[in-house]
Amino acid sequence: MGTRKIKGIHIGEPKLETLSGRSLITGMDKQTVQNIYLSQRGFTGDGVGNLRHHGGSDRAVCFYPNEHYLQWEQEFDKVLKRPAFGENLTVSGMKESEVYFGDIYQIGTSIVEICQGRIPCATISDFNDVPTFLKRTMETGYTGYFARVIEEGTIEGESDIILKERVQEAYTIERGNRILLHNEGNQADIEGMLMLDSLADDWKKRVEKKQLALMEQEG
Repeated sequence: MGTRKIKGIHIGEPKLETLSGRSLITGMDKQTVQNIYLSQRGFTGDGVGNLRHHGGSDRAVCFYPNEHYLQWEQEFDKVLKRPAFGENLTVSGMKESEVYFGDIYQIGTSIVEICQGRIPCATISDFNDVPTFLKRTMETGYTGYFARVIEEGTIEGESDIILKERVQEAYTIERGNRILLHNEGNQADIEGMLMLDSLADDWKKRVEKKQLALMEQEG
């Protein structure tokens, strides 16, 4: 694991876009800023287009690992505009395999808690004009992840990212993605995940559905 660093801070209000021939309201097209205030609801000047599937206090901050951009650009033979995933913070040293549910980080004067992975939608493919982007994101588990805000504050481009507390070392975002997106894991794995106090309600419901499906499958 490398040093945790901010590579970009991005915000943007939702607006009407025409992507892949369809019109939709989306907050994917974000602008890079040098400093911004982070509240319980998210960054000042940032928003989402679909409130049913995006946004909320458990999705106040969207992180995406900078390391993945190199793979995507090589795979698709294309330079991607940052933030290609609509993330708020592009970061290094914080891949899904290196970040755990419940991790508490101080970033600038704010404190956040990692609470769920990200389940991307087709807008990622449309926004980047790469038809297979969503499929490949799901296959690789390079989804990014979300945090809730414990203490509001200001984040700057040069702000340190400091791990304040790691409450468990069994469930990384990567492992959560394998369980939820790839149908990996047994009942014990799922039960352990459901015991995570930090787990966002949306993910808890999704994991409970996996648990029920596995129980029915096992008869």
